Amino acid sequence: MNQICLSKKRSMSFSNPSVPKQAAELASIALRRRCVQAHWVGVLCFVVIGIIAGGCSAPPPLQEMERIKAIEQTLWESDAGVFSPERFEHFQVELKDLSMTFSREQAKRLPMLRGYEQIRKDIALLSFSGNELLQSVLQSRAAAEKQAFQQIALVEADVERIRRYASKVHLSRSSRKKTVRAELLLAEAQGDLKQGAYATALKGAQSALPLLSPAKKEIAVLINRYRSADNMARWQTWVRETVQWSKVHDAPVIVVRKAEKTLTLYHGKRPPQVYPVSLGFNGFNDKQRAGDGATPEGKYHIVMKKGKGESKFHKALLINYPNRRDRVRLKEVKEPGGLIEIHGGRDAGLEVTRGCVALFNREMDELFDRIAVGTPVTIVGTTAGNLPSDLIL
Repeated sequence: MNQICLSKKRSMSFSNPSVPKQAAELASIALRRRCVQAHWVGVLCFVVIGIIAGGCSAPPPLQEMERIKAIEQTLWESDAGVFSPERFEHFQVELKDLSMTFSREQAKRLPMLRGYEQIRKDIALLSFSGNELLQSVLQSRAAAEKQAFQQIALVEADVERIRRYASKVHLSRSSRKKTVRAELLLAEAQGDLKQGAYATALKGAQSALPLLSPAKKEIAVLINRYRSADNMARWQTWVRETVQWSKVHDAPVIVVRKAEKTLTLYHGKRPPQVYPVSLGFNGFNDKQRAGDGATPEGKYHIVMKKGKGESKFHKALLINYPNRRDRVRLKEVKEPGGLIEIHGGRDAGLEVTRGCVALFNREMDELFDRIAVGTPVTIVGTTAGNLPSDLIL
C-alpha cells in the first residue's frame, strides 16, 4: 500500500509541472494522511482477525490442572512420601514440569499462538498415574494401620502383664529401665495411631517390643520355678513331713505358702488356722544373699520370740535362717543374710518386707500366744499342683 501511495505521489509531481508549488505540497500532505490511515486500517484488520481466530481456539485446561493438583494434595495427606517415596517424587517432578509448560503457554500474548492439545494429553496421563499411585498408597496405608494396631496390642498386653507382676516380682534395674522406655514408646505409638501416622506408630511399637524381653524372661523364670515338678515335689514333701510331725506330737507348726500368700497354723488334728500375709519385695524367690528381698524356703524353727516393745513390727518370731541346708547351698556367698522373722506391722501399711513374713497385729497377737521357741516353721513356694500363673500375682 505504501508503494501505491508513493507511485501516486510521483505521478502527481511529474504530470503537472505547471501546478503552483503550494498546491503541490497540500496535495502531498493529503496523500500522506490517506496512506497512514490505510496502514492502520490494515493493522486493525490483522488484530481483529487474530482475536476472532483466538476466540475460536480451545480454552485453557484450568479445571484439569486444578484436579491434578488436588490429586497431589491427597497423595501428600495420605503419606505417599512414606509408603511410596520414589513414585511420589516422580509424580511431583512430572507435575512441576507440566505446570511450567502450562504457564509458558498462558504467557503468550496472542491466543492464536497458544496450544493446549499436548498439555491436555499430558494431564490425562499424569492424572491416570496419580490415581493409580493413590490407590497403591491407600492399600499400603490400610495394611500399615492393621499392622500398627496389632503390634500396639501386643505391646499393650506385655506391658500390662509386666505391670501386674512388677509390684510383686523384683525385676533387675536394667529390666525396669527398659520397661519404662518401652512404655514411653508405647504411649507415643498410641498417639501416632490416633493421628493416622500408621507407619510411625508401627515403627514405635516395633521398637518397644524388644525392650520388654528382659522383664518377660525374668518373669518366665519365676513362673517356671513354680511350675517345676522337682520344686513342687520337694515343697510338698516338706509340708507333708511338717504336718505329720504336728499330728504325731500334737504340737503347733507353721507352714508359709508364698504363692498363696498364706500362713497356716497346724496343731495336731485340730482344724488349721489360715492367716493372710505379705512377703518381701522379692519374696517369691528363694533367698540367695543379704539384701535381695527374697523370702527363704526350707524347714526352720523359732529361735526367739520378741514381744511388744522388743520389735519395731509390733511382735516378732525369729527363725533360724540360714540353717544347715542354707549354709551348704550358699557356701560360695559371703553374706547370705539373716534376721528373718514372722512379724506384725501390716496395719501400718507394711505390704512389702525385706524377706520376712508380715501379718496384721491382731493376728500376730493370736499366733504369738500359741507359739513357743522351737516350733517348726516350713516355708515353701506352693503346694498346689498346676499352679495358675495369676495365682502368684
